[in-house]
Amino acid sequence: MKKPNDILKSINPLKLAKKVSRQKELVGKAPGSLIYTGSIVDKPVEISIIRYGEDYFDEFILKNVSEANLEKEIDHISWINVSGIHDVDIVKTIGDDFNLHSLLLEDILNIEQRPKVEVYGENIVVFFKMLYLTDGVLEIEPISLVLGPNYIISFQEKEGDIFDNIRDRIRNGNGKIRKRKSDYLMFALMDAVVDNYFIVMEDIAEKLELLEDRLFEETDNSLLFELQMYRKQIVSMRRSIYPLREVVNKLNRTEFERISDDTERFFRDLYDHTIQIIETIETFKETVSSLKDVYMTGVSNRMNEIMKVLTLIATIFIPITFVAGVYGMNFEYMPELSWKYGYESAWLLMVSMSLAMIVYFKKKKWL
Repeated sequence: MKKPNDILKSINPLKLAKKVSRQKELVGKAPGSLIYTGSIVDKPVEISIIRYGEDYFDEFILKNVSEANLEKEIDHISWINVSGIHDVDIVKTIGDDFNLHSLLLEDILNIEQRPKVEVYGENIVVFFKMLYLTDGVLEIEPISLVLGPNYIISFQEKEGDIFDNIRDRIRNGNGKIRKRKSDYLMFALMDAVVDNYFIVMEDIAEKLELLEDRLFEETDNSLLFELQMYRKQIVSMRRSIYPLREVVNKLNRTEFERISDDTERFFRDLYDHTIQIIETIETFKETVSSLKDVYMTGVSNRMNEIMKVLTLIATIFIPITFVAGVYGMNFEYMPELSWKYGYESAWLLMVSMSLAMIVYFKKKKWL
């Protein structure tokens, strides 16, 4: 049998990625207080800019954060991507340059912010989550998009994302993205995140299928721990994705000045994808619950088989014990005590009774 430590090591890749939250620092603070609630990291913030039009493209890394303000005055579409929100001063500087409300900046710095859409002046702000599966570990990263007249500002918690295909489409002029405005870019970024949800779902579905096969072959305690890890992952995904349905539906049905009627059609398609993802999560939830029932049934059946074997063994020894008890009594005058073949006869009797019971059990298919 595996030791508890061995079990924990075996399921370690399935543990959820846990972050050290600083949420308690917001308690008692004034609304709009700028406090990053994630784990403190010692990495520089990278601000990249992609500037494009139908016949124009430029891409560079911004070295001075104050220069981001110049993108408001440019006729082309600008995508300002901020990788790293742990530097509060940089986020505040961008907020000041683009006249972003302090409550908006507070939400950007809060990694536990639920998906939602807000309107602040001339800007539409969307908060949602990006999901990754790295070696079986579910990682959740907050994403914030600020849509302006001719720009998009995207805030990410860390480097690396799933927007490389969007960047390639802009660089190569593929599709409609270079011909459309910033509202379509916001749709494209959200669509990339939702498409990545399908990849995460496929990975989890494959792992659940493998786990289901294992449940019919073994009832090791580590399987229960794995089921618990998957349950936690599904709960985290549900909490991160469910509110996105309301966000996309609002972008689809509410008349925002920044979103054209043509782009709203794309948000309707995105809404359908979001509903499909939610239905898949519900299926996973039911699957994990069913697998847990299968596991408990397997454990119960295994225990019943063990009790059955022990009961049969005890039943076989009951008559033997009775015979041994009778001839173990301390009476001086017992008929068989002085018999020459009494000892052998007692053994023959006990063995015969045992064999007879074994034959009977096999005939009844109890053995």
